[in-house]
Formats: sequence, structure tokens, C-alpha cells
Amino acid sequence: MGPFWSQMKSSDSSLYLWLILLVFFPIETQPLKILLTPRRSSHSVKVGEHVTLICTTGPSVKATYKWQNDLAIGTGKEPSMITGNATLKIWKTKLHHTGVYSCTETRKGEEILQQTRSVLLTIVDMCHEATITIQPTLTRIYSEGTDLTLYCECPSNSNEKTITWIKNGAKVTPHNRQSITSDSKKLMLKNVKFADSGKYACNVTVDRMVTATSKELELWVGNKPEITDYPPEVTQFKLWTQYIFLTCIAEGVPYPRVKWYYNGGPDESQIPVPNDGTNFTVFDNGTMAIREFRSYHVAVYKCVAINILGSTKRIIHIQTPIKIEVQRKVSAAEGKSFNWRCTVEGLPKPNVYWADAKRNEIREGTRFITRFAEELRIQNVRMGDSGRYYCVAYRNETRESKWTELRMDVYENDSLTIKSSPENITHVFTGIMVTLRCEFDSKAPFTTWWGIKGLEGLPDYYRMRDYGSWLEIDDVGESDNNVYYCRASNGFKTVTAYTHLSVYKSTEWKPRNITVYVGDSVWFHCDARRVPRFPFKVAWFKRGQGSKMLDKKRFRVIANGSIHITDIRLNDEGKYFCITNKNFKQTFGTRYLLVRGKP
Repeated sequence: MGPFWSQMKSSDSSLYLWLILLVFFPIETQPLKILLTPRRSSHSVKVGEHVTLICTTGPSVKATYKWQNDLAIGTGKEPSMITGNATLKIWKTKLHHTGVYSCTETRKGEEILQQTRSVLLTIVDMCHEATITIQPTLTRIYSEGTDLTLYCECPSNSNEKTITWIKNGAKVTPHNRQSITSDSKKLMLKNVKFADSGKYACNVTVDRMVTATSKELELWVGNKPEITDYPPEVTQFKLWTQYIFLTCIAEGVPYPRVKWYYNGGPDESQIPVPNDGTNFTVFDNGTMAIREFRSYHVAVYKCVAINILGSTKRIIHIQTPIKIEVQRKVSAAEGKSFNWRCTVEGLPKPNVYWADAKRNEIREGTRFITRFAEELRIQNVRMGDSGRYYCVAYRNETRESKWTELRMDVYENDSLTIKSSPENITHVFTGIMVTLRCEFDSKAPFTTWWGIKGLEGLPDYYRMRDYGSWLEIDDVGESDNNVYYCRASNGFKTVTAYTHLSVYKSTEWKPRNITVYVGDSVWFHCDARRVPRFPFKVAWFKRGQGSKMLDKKRFRVIANGSIHITDIRLNDEGKYFCITNKNFKQTFGTRYLLVRGKP
């Protein structure tokens, strides 16, 4: 103990303080020993470690040692630094202990010798780069109203750390929705808004010397776009429609932009709709207008709403309506073949198939042939084939279909014959009403209609009334002088009967004595007044002929009661008179026909 106490007396008074620290704060780890050399060396030490700097390996009691550093060693301003005999002890190094340390050894003898040794001591902290994290950590995009907490960490043995929060390059200032904990490690954001979006970072300063900065954490607050108003998935327009509008109204925070695309590329790729103001116009609210709807506008369009938080899309199929043209009610004859044509129009072009009464698709078979989709051929028709059928047009991509119900009736045969019809020539006078009749016979139902040869339909629907099996013409005029026809069709055949309506002025044919020549023709008019809606019958006789009827080939009585005598002969000379039935008033009178030979 004696040498130890004698050495203590000769050392600097600061050694007492070192002993007190050793007693009350025992060293947890062995200090790092560093030997100084005449040529400066460099050493790195972690913050908080204990370091012993040794001036020489062979200290002498006859030598003195002087330590130098910017920290004023031995002045008491740095209590953690304790000098001993040729040593300098640094207790729990800190960042500010970094520097050049030198020791000057002075030996006294016959002559004074001095030698200086030095070392560059670098104190290294573990806090090289700060890190910033966020809770919840599922994403960097958050909906408005969420509560967020940002954490700043930088491992270090030092207790002297200062944390500063930065947003978009500026220091964060707490407010009613934004607070920072007392140790500054947490930045808490309550009920976040779009204004809270930005780039966050934190700066950590250790021992008031070194500052570590975290990487920026980009945070977005808002709502992903939502399209609130848009057309149906399948939207149809007729071609050449002027100015069709497709709405695409979107909401979101921040306010989203709307873009339109259509599949017009060679590989059906999406092409942006050109906002050229000619064919297409896209307004600021997202609505798209097509100026004049044509076939090349038929496509699949996509409306996309975009903001920084994401995007939402809607697909719209722009088409033309499906149109089916087919004879809905048909007749077929047993044992024969029947072709049914169903013409389908629309863009995109629909697919077609045929279905039976139970709506089951008709498959190709021996009698039912569907080789061509729009045509159904039934061979060797049977009575059991009568019933309902369907022509179905559909589009797979939009699951759209249109069903048209059809009806087929099967009959034993397809014959259609004329049962009765007007004569080839019908003679009438002006001012009266004439009725033309015809009848047909058919096993299958048939329709009958009247017309005028060379014209479409009847020219005067007020005076000419088509009742199917007969035609009534009121107040006959000279313009009604035409060839009329009645036509019938039963779905298999069509037959036509013709008659020539010859119209004459009634004033020219009142009864009177007439002189004619052999071979001429003459008219006699029966001066009778018709009672409406009663049959009109007239009989002509020649005086002296008794009840013998006149030759119908040369003596033709027309509907109004007049008689037309053709190819007159000498024996036709005589008195003629007409008799009507009881429903008419008759002015009875005879007229004399005088016949002369040809001059």
C-alpha cells in the first residue's frame, strides 16, 4: 500500500476524482487502451465506451507528462477526462470528445529530453441515419378521417438527442389536429385531410453535434375516385343519330380527371378517344359527345377516373339495336319442303339460331336443316310441325338476346283456285255505284285484295272500298275506266282475276228510237231508279218474242240495267222493253230499233 499512496501524492489532484468515480460508478467494461506514437495514429471509438490513452509503455517517476486537447484537459471543465501517470482516461466518450490528443514527455537528467506523441480519436455514434415509420403501415394512401402516427427512430447510446419533424421541407408546427410527443419521437395526425398529404422526414441531432436525417416518407390522404353517373353497360343508338352524350361523372379527393378509351387497335387494344371537337368532344365534367353516330363509332368504350390515390373505370358497349325481319305467320303443305328466312341486323352483327316451342335450340338433323344460321329449312313437312317457333338473335359479349315468336300452320295441300269472278268486261254508267265480286277456294287460309293494274293500291279510298271478296265503287266517274283485279294468296300460291270496268256517260244512253246498220252495236238504258241496299235485277225483252230470253252472247245486260247489243242483224229490228223487280220504280216504255243494211 505504501508505494501506491506515495504515487497518489505525486499525481495530479484530479486523480482523486477518478478514484471517486471508480468507487461509486464501477466500470462495466474494460477500457479500450490506445498507445500514442510519435507519428500520429487514428482510432475510432463508439459513443459511451471508456478509453485510456497511454503516452508511453515505460513511465518514469522522473518524467513529467503534459496532455493537450481543445477540451482543456485538467482544468476541470471536462470531469469525464482524468489524467494519470502517463495516461489519460475518458469516461463514457461522447461525440464532442472527437479530436487530436497529444502527450509531451519531459525527462530530467544530465540534459532535459522532451518527446511528443499524438493520436486522432474519432467518436462514432450508431445513429448514422434516422428512420421514419407510420401506423397503420398497410399503405401510404389513407382515406380522409383516419388517425395516423409517425415514428422517428435513430439508435444511439447518447441520451442527448433532439428530433425535428419536417414536411415538404418546412418544420412541422403542431395545431389542433397535429401534435408531437414530449420526446418528439411521435408525430400524431388526427382525422387527416387532403391538406395533410406531403413528404415527411425527421432530423435527429446527437449531442448537439451530428444530425441524422431520415428518408422522406410520402403520404397521401384523400378518397379514391368513384364514378357516380355513367351509362348502362350496353347502350344502343340508331345510326346517324345527331349528338349522343355519354356521361361519366366522378367524385374523389383530390378531384379526379376523366379519360375515355375505345378498343380500336388492330389487337383490340385501348386507344384514347381524341378530343378533337369534330367526331368526339370530352367536356371538363367527363361527359363525352359523339357528333354524328356512325358504324365506325360502334365499339367498347372505357371511362377511367384518375387521381393520385388510384383509378376507377366503367365499361360501356355502344351498339345499334338488334332488328329482326321475318314472316311471323306462315303456312306449309304436308309432304313438301319449307324455307324460313330470318334476317337480322345490328352492329356488332348478332348471332342467330332457331328454337322450338319449348325455346330449345333446333339442332341440325335429317329434316331440320340449320346450316345457314339465318335460314331454317324443313324437309318433308308433317302435320305435327305446326306450332310456335322462335328466331333468336344474340350477342355473347353483352349477354343480350332478342326473341321473335313465329307461327307455322301445316295443311294437307297448297291448292288455291278461283271459284267465281267478274266478267272480262263490266259496263257501267257514270253516277251510280258498282260492286265487283270474286271468290276463291283453298284449304289453307288466304287473303284477298283488290287493285288497279299498273297502280299501287286503290287511288280513292273514300269512294273505293275493299271488302276482300268484293269491291264497291261509289259515284262512278269516267276516270274509273280501268282494269281491276282481285288477288288471293294462301302462302303457297297467288292467283289473280281481272275485269275491265267500262264507264259511259248516262245521258247518252237514255231510251230512244235508234237507227243502226247491220254489224253495229247499240246501247239501251233502262230508266229505273235504284232503292239503296236492295238487289238490282233487270230483264230485257223484245216484243213478239214471248218469254224467250235474248242471246247472251250479243245481248249483254250490265249491272246498272243497261243492255249492250253487238253485231246487230236485220232480224234484231223491233221494239224492246225492260222489266225490273219490285224494289224499283220503273218508267215502262218501249224503244224501237230500226236496222238498215250496210250502205
